[in-house]
Amino acid sequence: MKTRLFHSLILLIITSELASGDTFDHKI
Repeated sequence: MKTRLFHSLILLIITSELASGDTFDHKI
């Protein structure tokens, strides 16, 4: 259960990092 929470946290960080980038924002 801990690994799942950690994975979700990493995924959230990655998405927020990509979302802050203009290039990624245009891709969506």
